[in-house]
Amino acid sequence: MITIVLIGFFALVGIARSRYQTAVTKSTTESSSFAAATAGVIPTLLGFDSPRTILLLFLNNTEIRPGGGFIGSYGVVTLDRGVVTSLFTDGTENLDRGTPATYVIEPPQPIKNYLISRWFFRDANWSPDFAESSKKALEFYAAEGGQDAAKITTVIGVTPDVVETLLTYTGPITARGKTFTAENITDLLEHTVEIDFLQKGIKKEERKDVIGDIADEIVRRTTHLSPTKWPKILRDFDRLIAERHLIVFDRDPKIAAQLDEIGWSGRMHAGTPDKFMFVDANLAALKTDRVMRRSVTHEIFRDAATNEWRARVSLTYKNTGSFDWRTTRYNTYTRFYFPAGTRFIYGDGSQKSFKNPEPAPWDVGEELGHTSIGSFFVIEPGTSETVTVTVALAPHVVAAIEQGKYGLYVQKQLGTHGFELTTQHNFGTSKVQNWTGMITQDRQF
Repeated sequence: MITIVLIGFFALVGIARSRYQTAVTKSTTESSSFAAATAGVIPTLLGFDSPRTILLLFLNNTEIRPGGGFIGSYGVVTLDRGVVTSLFTDGTENLDRGTPATYVIEPPQPIKNYLISRWFFRDANWSPDFAESSKKALEFYAAEGGQDAAKITTVIGVTPDVVETLLTYTGPITARGKTFTAENITDLLEHTVEIDFLQKGIKKEERKDVIGDIADEIVRRTTHLSPTKWPKILRDFDRLIAERHLIVFDRDPKIAAQLDEIGWSGRMHAGTPDKFMFVDANLAALKTDRVMRRSVTHEIFRDAATNEWRARVSLTYKNTGSFDWRTTRYNTYTRFYFPAGTRFIYGDGSQKSFKNPEPAPWDVGEELGHTSIGSFFVIEPGTSETVTVTVALAPHVVAAIEQGKYGLYVQKQLGTHGFELTTQHNFGTSKVQNWTGMITQDRQF
């Protein structure tokens, strides 16, 4: 879907650099990430050095997964000096359906417990680190017989927010009798490919063909945009990158390092000295993320009984929806990430399943250089639930507090729209640090 649009946009930026040089140059001080990439890494991704074959992942963030969203559709495009020489798109269910019977991979335990007993390409992005999820996606793609698997150099993930942004510039687009706008495309397209195709007698494997029609028209209209609009487009894309709706991985370590440097990689970062992140995985909860609201309270305090420094994180979910064809109870396996050396003390609010209210076990381990603490939670439509995790701070974080150098890095999950954060950090008499605001991008406190 929008993966095609994204590549079309990249190609237009690369090919039109000379035509729109004034607009791009003007945007340099206003849009550092995208402007820097336009002058640096994008020409490489467009195949100006050598042909590039890119795996495009459509990350549906109305069904959030750790790596940015459920992989509902994908595409493979080859670019040679900015020219698309081959292009293929499909729904992931078609690729997974052809998986060899001998290729059976056991999924991570939460997927096995709450979703499916066999791991496929569509569920490959279980890691919150986009590079790790991309590597796993490439592994499944090749094993399942994906087209041009051996040639793929790059993985690009995009959420619906990207195409919504582009439609604000192109205007409404009519495809197969329906008019798609920036405001309705996510919901209308979801209904078209999930419900309407049945009523119209369209074959299931052809239900997403409308995506190509929309993409072609967006690329055509983008080609004719006035050069005066490019500075604002670049600023919007800079925001989409910062909010992790556009993410890129490359097999070449040098290019991967460049992507990380300009903030495109979606990698997990350690933070200084303290770190907090939570990662949801919508498991069989339809497209309920579109109606979910989240707020977090992050507390730091010295425990009166043990005299040790602790953190308490309270995550409140509010399910604002009601039961319908795309909304249900919210089932999520959620992982909380803290610096390595953090010790789990207590967790509250987990549930074995919507049928079994008994507390689910908490899984504690080390992952991606962090302490990971996870469990399963259920939030019924029209209700709110609060999950609480209490930990003993890692030794290096305690040392920072005692030296008066405490800092907190908050990392937002890929593909999400953010959450309200309240910090309540009590370091003793007259040393209380409180803050409340929205987290839509990674933030260092």
